[in-house]
Amino acid sequence: MKRHFALLPLTVALALGSSACLNIYASAPSSKSSPVEVASAPPSKSNRSVEVAQNSNQSVQVSHDASNVSSDNSQSEQIGGLSPSQQASLKSLGIEIAVPSAIPAGYTVIKVDTEPCPENASRSEKGTCRFGPQYGIVYRNAEQNSCFAIEATGGGVGGVPREYAAKVKTELLGETSLLFGQENGEFKTPSAEQLDSPQPNLLTDWAGVGPFYRISGGDTARDAYYKGGSPLCQNTITPNQAIEIMQSITWLN
Repeated sequence: MKRHFALLPLTVALALGSSACLNIYASAPSSKSSPVEVASAPPSKSNRSVEVAQNSNQSVQVSHDASNVSSDNSQSEQIGGLSPSQQASLKSLGIEIAVPSAIPAGYTVIKVDTEPCPENASRSEKGTCRFGPQYGIVYRNAEQNSCFAIEATGGGVGGVPREYAAKVKTELLGETSLLFGQENGEFKTPSAEQLDSPQPNLLTDWAGVGPFYRISGGDTARDAYYKGGSPLCQNTITPNQAIEIMQSITWLN
């Protein structure tokens, strides 16, 4: 896998013509439209494949009751919608595990994918090795067949070219960019309508200083975790949902 709430939901005020959350960044190249900035709010205090009733002996059963995974206190014992076994699998990687504290209603964890560092690999004080360790947590709304994932890697990351970009400030991981559209590197400013409707190739740029973390949309998650034309994750979240999720990131303790 190499890739180069209780919390009240955040509302990204994006009505066209209003002031509020979108500020043009002047630092973008003059030949490109500059990305927009989305203000942050503090988050509230989420071996290969731990998956729902699939694959190997590492499989762990996960509840599919969508009412149990939402922005309320009913899932306090399952941080980020993760079962205790899934939490243990992630913690075994030896790095800080970032999980969303704001999960859109109806989404549950359907897969936890982990890849540890090689046994004898040299590791940094933060637990990272070259290109590792890595994990991906895939969330799915079964009714909509819509997915998103939170991913982490120890290194080997680079810039992601996209047609549209919006700057996002997070309390935990600093500033990153929300990206979507064609892979042409134009980084145009998205409209309010675009931010509020599902978009192709949706993800955030890698955030942090190692390990690195990001949110990816349904098509990216499907390609990474469900090979061979899987019927799962045919739809994706909206950019505004991705912003809310990214700004809610907290550490799994």
